[in-house]
Amino acid sequence: MSKERKATDATVLIEAFDLVFGDREKAYDHPKRNMDATAKIWSGLLAYKLSSDITAEEVALMMVGLKLAREVYHPKRDNLVDAAGYIECAARVLGEDD
Repeated sequence: MSKERKATDATVLIEAFDLVFGDREKAYDHPKRNMDATAKIWSGLLAYKLSSDITAEEVALMMVGLKLAREVYHPKRDNLVDAAGYIECAARVLGEDD
């Protein structure tokens, strides 16, 4: 049985898309630049444990993992929206969706 939606209701994917290409980019810069910076910080923090530096793509994928772990513990829409958004960020980091 499908749930009826109003025209103003956004799907999880549409909401994630709007955030990634809108408010989040305005607040945090393009995902490639932001996740490159995050990768450098994480690589520095883990320097003694890593054999190579963390990449921007790995940052996006690890953030998906964080959101999935939160969803398993306490399901809520925000986790799904953010996980979808981080998948889009991974594609943008790779230059596939710009």
